[in-house]
Amino acid sequence: MKRFFSMLVLACLCCAGATAAQTEEQQNGVELCHFAEKVFTVLHDANHNASELSSYQKSRIADIQALANEVIGSKGGEELGEAVSQLGRLIKTSADSSDASFALDRSQLQAVIRQMGNSLGVERPVRGTNYHKLMIESMADERYDLALYSYMMIAESRCIATHS
Repeated sequence: MKRFFSMLVLACLCCAGATAAQTEEQQNGVELCHFAEKVFTVLHDANHNASELSSYQKSRIADIQALANEVIGSKGGEELGEAVSQLGRLIKTSADSSDASFALDRSQLQAVIRQMGNSLGVERPVRGTNYHKLMIESMADERYDLALYSYMMIAESRCIATHS
């Protein structure tokens, strides 16, 4: 029994050490992915509203704070489109840059994309879709959920890092 507890404590310490070993950029990347997923949920599901993003207004990351404020403060239309576009560009540039403030992990992106795809259901684009074209068309049609999904797919295809 004593050995079991020793092993349990050791396992907990190892997990804590692995979490602590994440760089600030990796932690920022995790928060950015969570934020993007929450924004998508607000955009896609009429049962959710932008006030659900209020916790991100207090984020330790200035870019996420600003984007949360923009989404919450937007009155829809072009304002919301601009906020989604800024979020998408931040995700895309973070995915293909090794010196960005946000280190995005490919597996994290894939998990968020899977969740978004499940929410889209039959609206989910088929394999081989040109996501740049879909993103532009979705922005023009004010389908900001689909545009954000497209940004995420573009970012995943560009992602240069896979962290463990």
